[in-house]
Amino acid sequence: MKVKTKKSSMNLWIAIMVSVTVIVLTSFAAAAQSLTGIELTIFRSINNWPESLRLLFFAITQLGSAWVLYAITLTALWKRRYRLSLRLFFTGAVAFIMCELLKQSIGRPRPEAILGSINLRDSIVVGNGFPSGHTAVATALAFVLWPLLPSRWRWLAPVLVMLVGLSRVYLGVHAPLDIVGGIAVGVLVVSASKLITGKLRFVTKITGMKLRA
Repeated sequence: MKVKTKKSSMNLWIAIMVSVTVIVLTSFAAAAQSLTGIELTIFRSINNWPESLRLLFFAITQLGSAWVLYAITLTALWKRRYRLSLRLFFTGAVAFIMCELLKQSIGRPRPEAILGSINLRDSIVVGNGFPSGHTAVATALAFVLWPLLPSRWRWLAPVLVMLVGLSRVYLGVHAPLDIVGGIAVGVLVVSASKLITGKLRFVTKITGMKLRA
């Protein structure tokens, strides 16, 4: 049991270190406030997909919205899954706040401001582009719910995250680097919350044992 717990803790530390590294690297790249090379090629390719996909991707993009975060949290509360509801809301909110702070500090504009001529299919968005808040929230929610899904359906979690990321690029509101940064933020928040929760449970257990002695 101790070996399994130690391995789980090590995996979380690895996930944290990798996600922090990705955030740092993508932040440096995004700070150039340009959209060129392979990133531009990927953006143009996805952004130029057929207009007939607009409604589909607009629906998919909502999976990373505040409305879905609230809906899932309230559903968990209704099911009396109080810890789950708290964790869903906490990870989603922290991921969103982290993205907002990074957007302010990095200051990378959205694709339209950089390129001018794009297929902008969502004109409601405001503010800077890096990293993608929708993708970060979707990642956080997906990986909190991942252990609760039946084994044969767990593949849906990362697939939905990727679809949300694709939807943001297709709609013209984010560049590919924004998506990578958003995923890294979501992974960081979920991994850190799991690690902290595990440590707190361990301390509580040890403290309880000492109190009963």
